[in-house]
Amino acid sequence: MPVAASDGNRVKSPGTGTDRPQVPRVKKLFPAASAGPQKGRLVSPGFLAGTSHDIRSLLYIIIGFAELLLDEVPGKINEEQRRSLEDILRSGQRLTDLLGDYME
Repeated sequence: MPVAASDGNRVKSPGTGTDRPQVPRVKKLFPAASAGPQKGRLVSPGFLAGTSHDIRSLLYIIIGFAELLLDEVPGKINEEQRRSLEDILRSGQRLTDLLGDYME
């Protein structure tokens, strides 16, 4: 169990012999999450919108590559590969739909 200073910063992890000030680093990396609840929310709507955009962008890339492979643009695929790519495509589309439903 880490030892903490009165300000909440982790000072030392017993057994490691190293100083590890983690809390300030986390607050610096994730300012929206470390701001705490605001008006009953755990994270701000802007944070969710930005995160949603980032996730959608990655999903569209995954979906696009699966479609390219299914269309055999880079070369022929076998039936097992086709089934796997169809699973990837369906899952990506489902995640996109879920994210859209969640953000509405």
